[in-house]
This record gives sequence, C-alpha cells and structure tokens, in this order.
Amino acid sequence: MSDRTESPIDRGSAVYSQPQWGTYVPALVEEGASSTLDSGVPAAHCAVYTPRSYESGYAYPLVVWFHDEGGDERDVLSWLPQISDQNYLGIGLRAPLPVTNGLPTRRRWSTSSGYLDLLEDELAVSLCDLADRLNVHPERIVVAGVGQGATVALRMLLRRPEWFAAGVCLNADWLPDNRLEWWGQYTGKPLWLGHAQDWRLLTSRSAIQSSKLLRSGGFDVTQHFDDFDELRPMALAREVNNWLMHRLIGETLIA
Repeated sequence: MSDRTESPIDRGSAVYSQPQWGTYVPALVEEGASSTLDSGVPAAHCAVYTPRSYESGYAYPLVVWFHDEGGDERDVLSWLPQISDQNYLGIGLRAPLPVTNGLPTRRRWSTSSGYLDLLEDELAVSLCDLADRLNVHPERIVVAGVGQGATVALRMLLRRPEWFAAGVCLNADWLPDNRLEWWGQYTGKPLWLGHAQDWRLLTSRSAIQSSKLLRSGGFDVTQHFDDFDELRPMALAREVNNWLMHRLIGETLIA
C-alpha cells in the first residue's frame, strides 16, 4: 500500500495510466468501453453524477457511492440527486461479481482481501481521473453506501482513512475481519451510521456494539435508527445532506 498520509488526488493522476472510462451524466450521456491499465489491472466501470448547475470554479465535495447487492454503478445517479442535486459530485463503482441467477447488470461485492486490494487500485485511478475532469475538493471526499455497499464503504474507510473526510453508511454489516489498524487517523472523523432495522433485520444490539467499537477508535459517530418496513430514501437523503453540510462545511447549503 502507498503513503498513508495522502489522498490519490493529492498524489496526482500522473502516477497512474488512465483508463478509457464509461461515464454517465444526466442530460449529457457519454459512454465508453472499459480498458485495461498498463499494470494489467482492469479499468473500473464507473458512473459520475454532476450537479445540473455545475460551476467549474467551485471545488465540490465528492460522494463515493457503493451500491447495494443487485445494483450497479449507476445507482449513484438516483441516490445523489435525492441527497442534493446541487451540493455534490458523485462517483459510483461497479461491484466485481454478478448476482447469482440475476441479470448481467445486477452486481454484488466481495470483501475478500484480494478484491478489496483491487478495489483500492480502481478507486485511486477513478478519483485521479475524475479530478482531471471536474473540480473536486480533495479534503471533502465522502465514502458512502447502502446495504452491502455500506459494508464495503465502511471497510474502505477503515483501510484508507486518509482518503476520506467522512463516511455515510446505511445498514452496514460489521465484518469479523474489520480492523482499526490506522489508529490516530480515525480521530474526529465524522461517520453517519443509519439503521433501518426491519429492512435488513439488523438488531439494535449489534448496531450499538459496532458503534461503540468505532467510537473507541476515534470516529465521531452519529447514529440514526428507524423502525420501518420499507426504505424511505427521501427522508434519509435530506438528513444525510444536512449532516454532511454541517460536518464538511459548517452550514446547510442548497437542499
């Protein structure tokens, strides 16, 4: 692994060979085929969300979105506008594995060390490439996800705390091999943990235990509990937007 004090954007895109990259942008769709990097690492399948009133002179916070099992990289295009259609850039990566007996576009994540190492490489390349194309604030990059994607997002935050200013995870599972291995780099880092208990049958006890462990590592944890039968994206999205704006910028911007 590389220097633990820098983000990939700080290191600059010259460190990596750039992929031919499929990009999906509302009102201006630009599609391309993925390639292979010179290192032999497959280029990531990505989708990018840009605000409708994008201003190139403003450095935007970036939300790195990990989709749930059965979704794909384009889920970021539906989730980000619900959080805010003006406050953030967003990028989504495609999970590496197909869902069993599902459509080819339905994907699932793996949390094995080999897949996570590859995901780090793909994410670093994608962040560098995005920073070349759009105005990203390197100190306001947020890792986020829902369901299985939230589990991976939390794992990436634990592995690479220097890359992210905050984390937003809805119904993340706590994996037995999660490690708080970068003590000192978690201190004060904001982390929003949402728990929709009936949706994924999570228990309050396990959620509280994982939160206590994360707090012991230094994270500034905000917990949100809901006890409903269906996921309500709009209500949660508004809360996440207000929380992010307060934690990243210190105020609430355009909803």
